[in-house]
Amino acid sequence: MTLPAPQIYVTVVNTQTGALLRRLGPYDTVALARGACSQFTQQGLKWTRDETWWVAEKYPLEYRIPLEAPHSSV
Repeated sequence: MTLPAPQIYVTVVNTQTGALLRRLGPYDTVALARGACSQFTQQGLKWTRDETWWVAEKYPLEYRIPLEAPHSSV
């Protein structure tokens, strides 16, 4: 039996206040989520990686995608 693909969400945060503004998704892969952010901002974004997130900033917003997809439960 094939498990459903994990759902990946993008967290959009205000860089000045740290407030969570919106959540985009779900997406099947991190690549799709990153591409959707570029479409959302209508420009390419430069992504960096830390220990837990892919992060891109388009002032005053920051886009965060978890490095690892959450595990699906059946």
